[in-house]
Amino acid sequence: MGPGHGESGNTLVQRADVALTHAKGTGRSDVSYVPSMEQATVHRLQLVTQLREAINAGQVQVHYQPKLALTARELVGVEALVRWQHPEYGSVMPDEFVPLAERTGLIGPLTMHVR
Repeated sequence: MGPGHGESGNTLVQRADVALTHAKGTGRSDVSYVPSMEQATVHRLQLVTQLREAINAGQVQVHYQPKLALTARELVGVEALVRWQHPEYGSVMPDEFVPLAERTGLIGPLTMHVR
């Protein structure tokens, strides 16, 4: 809403888009723009552009966790856990980068890396 969220039409449209993206990401339908949303959007865009490079550079690591049947005391499987150690942001949690990979078409390369 102008003028509080922007003076020009372009600014208002950009900020409405940021709020819409935030609403989609949170599942809410009643979102109003706040400046911190832009920081989160910029952060997500940076992660998207860096994810493919991170996979190739070995920043995305796979850890395997055994699955045990405790009553039988035997190994029944293995679960793959993917982790991204970003050089600037540190540890990026899978719940942050896997949905980005799904939305941007990078889920294929990420899946191939995990295999």
